[in-house]
Formats: sequence, C-alpha cells, structure tokens
Amino acid sequence: MATSIAFSPAFPYAPPHAEATALLAPDEETALIRQWKVEHDEHALHRLILAHAPLVAKWARHYRAFGVSVEDLVQEGQLGLLKAAERFDPEFGIRFSGYAGFWVRSAIRKHVLGNRSMVARTRVGRPTDDPDGRRRPTWPQADVSLNQPAAETGEERERLIADESGTPETHTVASANERQRTRLIREALESLDAREVKILRARWLTDRRTPLVDLGRELNLTGERVRQLERRALDKLAALLRDRVQRAADLFDDV
Repeated sequence: MATSIAFSPAFPYAPPHAEATALLAPDEETALIRQWKVEHDEHALHRLILAHAPLVAKWARHYRAFGVSVEDLVQEGQLGLLKAAERFDPEFGIRFSGYAGFWVRSAIRKHVLGNRSMVARTRVGRPTDDPDGRRRPTWPQADVSLNQPAAETGEERERLIADESGTPETHTVASANERQRTRLIREALESLDAREVKILRARWLTDRRTPLVDLGRELNLTGERVRQLERRALDKLAALLRDRVQRAADLFDDV
C-alpha cells in the first residue's frame, strides 16, 4: 500500500549548493526504503531524502536559466523525490537514485513549463506600436505552444521542451528487460564453441559488422563457410534462448 507524503518545511531541505555526500550502500538503501514503506518510519525517509539532496540540487541548477529561482526548483525537485520514495519498489531491480532522478527532473521540468506558460499568456495580447506611433492591441491567431520556446532562450533552453516519452515505471521496466536480455544472451553464448562465439560477436554483437570475407580470412575459412557457421550458431543460440525462456515460464506455472 502506497504511503501518501505531503511536503512541509519539516522535511529535509536540499539547498542549491548541496554537495555530494557519501552514497548509501545498496543494502542500506533497500533497508531504508522498506522501513519507510512497511513501517512508515519517517526517520528512514529523512535519511533517504538527505542522502539524495545533491541529486535535487543538481537538477535545480541544471534548469536555473529558465527564469525560476533555484530555491523554488529545489522545492519542486524535493516533491519529486518524495513522490519517488512513495512509489519506488526494490523489486524494480534498479537503484533508488536512478528511479528518483526521473521524478526529480519531471517535477522541476513541469514547474518550469508551467511558469513559462503563465509568462507567455501574460505577454499575449499586449498592445504594440504601429509604425506611425499609435498603439494597437494584438491577439494570437492560435494558442501559444509550450513547444515553442521564447526566441531569446537559445539552444540551451530548447532542450527543456524536448519530448520525454514514458514514465519512470516504463523506463524502469525497459531497463530491467534490457538487463535480462543481456544476461540470457551471455548465458546462451557460454554454450557455444569458441569459433561460433567469435563469429557471432564479429557479426552481430558489435557496432560495425565484420564482412564474411574478412572474417573468413582471419579464421582461415571461405566466406561461404563462415556464413554457414554463422547460420548454425544463430539457430543454436535461438534454441538455447527459447529453452531458457520456457524453463522460466514453467517455474511461474508451478507457483
């Protein structure tokens, strides 16, 4: 059951100049999370928040060029940090700092966008000068888009509006899935012989695939023979991966 948290001055405050402190050990971090979520231990929450104060300060400084005080950004970032503590689950398989970073940045970014939207709306419709010196009101032909940064912001500010798809949860799941795929492939490769592994690494596990002819020259084989070995190795790898996935599914069927 999620525990609701509300910001108050009593919570630890991350000053803009917060310096990096000793990071929590993984087991200590997990223990604090569990103490807070299971036992509602506010002391554990305070320790967790204080340990990640530099994370909040870092993102607040990152967005300080957008016309909002760093102190306000820090407070918004801390709200994001508290939200992360409320929603984080150690079973996600990642460190809390990685998960919290999404929430901190999202909270600060949302606050900055809201502030810029309000400023933009107050500017829209202001009277402007005609060339002959008379004043005339102007009105927008369409709503001001939040994806249209003010002209004076430059490249640095344009990064604020960049599309950030997904949520902390989707990023967490994607990260966990990627780690699982990497582990499965590594384990499957251990079942192949050295030559098969060498071919697959050169052809599929690198940014630049080695041509069959070049690889054949290195292995003292023809390019066609390398292609045949590559096909066989891929088939074996696919079968090994299917077997591991099926065995994992069978374990859950028994639960």
